[in-house]
Amino acid sequence: MDDSVALERIRRIRERFPEKGLFAHKEWLISPQPFLISEQFGEELERLGHWLLKFVRASNLLYQLSVKGKQPPWISRYLDAGKPAELVELSRKFRYEIPRVIRPDIILTDGGYAISELDSVPGGIGLTGWLNQTYRELGFDVLGGGDGMIEGFRSILPRGDRRIEGVRNLLAGDAMALRTTDRKTRRALGHGAGGSVGFSIYGPGL
Repeated sequence: MDDSVALERIRRIRERFPEKGLFAHKEWLISPQPFLISEQFGEELERLGHWLLKFVRASNLLYQLSVKGKQPPWISRYLDAGKPAELVELSRKFRYEIPRVIRPDIILTDGGYAISELDSVPGGIGLTGWLNQTYRELGFDVLGGGDGMIEGFRSILPRGDRRIEGVRNLLAGDAMALRTTDRKTRRALGHGAGGSVGFSIYGPGL
C-alpha cells in the first residue's frame, strides 16, 4: 500500500473518532485497513451463530436437568459457584431464557481457530459497530456491512427503535451507556441472569 494512501486513511479515521473517545484511558494504534480474512472463513463465521445458539440452549438444558437431579449435581454446583444467591434464583426462575447476545472470543491459530469463551454481555458492540461503519466508508467490504452491528442490536431490543438511543450512545463511544438502560432491557440482553461460559471449540484450518 502506498504510504500516502495509508496516511490519508488514518487521517480520515482519526477525524471520525467520537468526541468522548472509544474507551476511557485507552490509546489506539490505527490501521489503514481492517483485519482481512478469507471469504471461506467469513462464510464460516456467518454460520457460526446458529451452532453457538444450539450450544447455549443445550448447556442451559444440561444445567436445568442438573438442578432437578436428572444429571450429575456437580454441573449446577460448578456453574453456580461464586454467584450471588439472587442471581442463581433468577436463573432458575427464568429457566428457559437465554442471552440475546452470544459473543464468542475467537483465537486464530496456525491450524484454524479456537473459541475460548462465550460472553453474553454486549460490551464492545458499539466499538465494533463504529469500526465497521468507519472502514465501510473507506470502501472496504466488512463482514455484516457497515450497519450490521447496530441493526442486529436493534433487532433484539424489546421495543425496537424506541430503545435505540442506547445503541446510538454506544456507537458514540459511551461504553457506560448500558448502565442507564432499564431492568427489562438489561435482562433481555443477558445482564443479571446471564454470564460467561468457558469452553474450547477447535475449528478447521483457515
